[in-house]
Amino acid sequence: RWEEIPEYGYAWTPTRVPFGWQPFTAGHWFWQDPWGWTWISEEPWGWAPSHYGRWTFYRTRWYWVPVERRVVEVRYLPAVVGFVRAREHVGWFPLHPRDRLVPWWGRRAAPQNVTFVNQRNVVVVNQNTFVSARNVTTNVVRDTIIVKEARSVRVMEQPLPVPSRSSLRVAAGRKAHSPERPPANVLSRPAVVRTAPAPPPPTFQEKLPEIQRAQGEPVAPEKALTISSKNVKMHARRNPIRPAAVEASRADFAPRTPSTSTSSPQTLTAAKGKKLATPEEPVLTSLPQRPKPPEKSPPQLEQARSAPPKPTTETAKAPEPQQGQQPKERLRTDQQRAEQRRRELERRQRQEGERRKQESQMEAQKRKEQQQFQSQQQHKEQERQALERQQKQQEQKHQKEESQPQAQKRKEQQQLQKQQHIEQERRQLARRKQQEQKSQKEERQLQAQQLKEQRQQELQYHKQQQQLRKEQQRGAKKPGVEQQQKEEETQYEIK
Repeated sequence: RWEEIPEYGYAWTPTRVPFGWQPFTAGHWFWQDPWGWTWISEEPWGWAPSHYGRWTFYRTRWYWVPVERRVVEVRYLPAVVGFVRAREHVGWFPLHPRDRLVPWWGRRAAPQNVTFVNQRNVVVVNQNTFVSARNVTTNVVRDTIIVKEARSVRVMEQPLPVPSRSSLRVAAGRKAHSPERPPANVLSRPAVVRTAPAPPPPTFQEKLPEIQRAQGEPVAPEKALTISSKNVKMHARRNPIRPAAVEASRADFAPRTPSTSTSSPQTLTAAKGKKLATPEEPVLTSLPQRPKPPEKSPPQLEQARSAPPKPTTETAKAPEPQQGQQPKERLRTDQQRAEQRRRELERRQRQEGERRKQESQMEAQKRKEQQQFQSQQQHKEQERQALERQQKQQEQKHQKEESQPQAQKRKEQQQLQKQQHIEQERRQLARRKQQEQKSQKEERQLQAQQLKEQRQQELQYHKQQQQLRKEQQRGAKKPGVEQQQKEEETQYEIK
């Protein structure tokens, strides 16, 4: 949208951009002759703000300031930026309306200690990202040391990187498809020309040595034509050219059915300002030179110096008076011209007065709107403060009303907690007593069982003793009986 900003008037700002956006971040760099590094924007509107005008930052937004109306000739720029180098990184920033453009193509000027307004907003990427035509948005360098260094170096202090084959990709991140070529019989067909065409442009590989020799400077058109002229013989078989002007035979342009009515064929001549194609030179070998004005001889120069000065444009355009014209008519024409000038001056003064009046009205309206806005803001602030005071008073009132019931509730809760604690302790004691009683009962049962077993063993032992005594009395002695009796006695003693 278009907005009016101080000092520059109406400027354009993009609305559908992410937070923190700045110019020359959505896109990539592309190598294109004769400018060299050219910015290709991915925004749908980037074709104009990237190559014309300037950029300024105002109230957290970037604004594009177009070219002034008084500029007669608007020139295309590959990118409205200033380049800086920091180690193995390349940085750039959008130019402010007060910044001077330092070209990186053609004749380069020596770096100067000039302060650029937007250099603090420099965008830095790695050199490989810059040369290989990768997307800038996902490869911006955030290292504070490198960014700080890029903000402090001079613009174009070091030359830009030398391009590579990947620098010719128009679409970043996509593989270039092989172009469709016409059939071989069409390519081998000779082209009949009258005017000598330009030779085929040199390929990037043919221009790369010149670019490397010039430290990244693009190849000039004259140099490219020289390289193409050297390769004319190589391209002659691939792109055959047949000149129309053949002096050896004129039968090529003779009619099929000669008759007396037809005129004889004429020799072809070169067009005005262009070169005729001949079998020896079928293509151009040099650029056409502009015609120079004829040099004057010393007597002519001396005569031009001594001649009186020429009249101005107005006097030159004024009609010369005829021989019979009277002084009254001349005076009338002068008065008419003076009247026209006076009317033009009055019209301009009226326009200037109307413009100033409109500006003063607009300023007054702006001040009025600003005062209304401030008064509205103050009124809203007062209402907000009054509402806050009311809320505080209501809260204090509720606290006073709820203070007594809350204290009583607190006491009841404390008593309830004490009762619960006492009940819990009583239950724990009862549980402990039950466990002790249960353990005592188990011990008593175990002791009774042990006594029962001991009594049974004693009874069994007495029975065995009685049987042994009876057998001794009868006199029936068996081998090993005494030994077995001793063992049983020892075991009983052990138990």
